[in-house]
Amino acid sequence: MRNAEMTEGFGHSCATEMLDLPVPPTAFLVSSIISAIGVRRALEDRDLKMGRDVSIVTHDDMLSYMANGADVPIFTSTRSSVRDAGRALAQMLLDQIESPRNAAKTTLWEAELMVGQSTGPAPLKDKT
Repeated sequence: MRNAEMTEGFGHSCATEMLDLPVPPTAFLVSSIISAIGVRRALEDRDLKMGRDVSIVTHDDMLSYMANGADVPIFTSTRSSVRDAGRALAQMLLDQIESPRNAAKTTLWEAELMVGQSTGPAPLKDKT
């Protein structure tokens, strides 16, 4: 597990590091489509094919400035509205400021799974 800024470079450097492990991952769960692009680049650097050799699942492919493919999604992803989540979070913050003695609220958001080209069965291990 790694965490920092959700950038393409961070996704690439973390995936590169993890692919160097003695037992490299067969899949990555990534927090944003931007970081997933970096993971994909790390796979390509090693001549690994996304969806065949290593799977990638990302969260939130609904960025207004970057579509996840036209007809068929490039990345398998969960989809939820960042805009709606931001509105709900802002309201929760305003409620907390207005009534600081009240317990903090939590909410669970539904997410839709969009199956794309970035996932497939885990590769079989060599039996040699």
